[in-house]
Amino acid sequence: MRFKVGFFLGCAAGAWAASKASQLRRTEPGRGDWPRVASSRIDAVNAEATAERVRAIGDLARERLTGFLDSPIGDAARARVAEMLTSAGGRANGAHRRASD
Repeated sequence: MRFKVGFFLGCAAGAWAASKASQLRRTEPGRGDWPRVASSRIDAVNAEATAERVRAIGDLARERLTGFLDSPIGDAARARVAEMLTSAGGRANGAHRRASD
């Protein structure tokens, strides 16, 4: 049950952050002091730069996740997940404990 709540809250937080970013992007004033380039090449350059940024962020996230999983906390998290998945009670594991208390 905690996983479902955490997953739902994570999705809600992500949706909220995306909507806030979208609002900030829409209300951002135009750069009037920058010269405007009337060229179709500018779109290709922007797309390439954006793709490169996305790749860099993905690489950084992958490195940090790998570092986390190699740490003692990552080992504990991995052990806990394995314990939850291999427990005999499965989803009702917490309910059995509460009923016997």
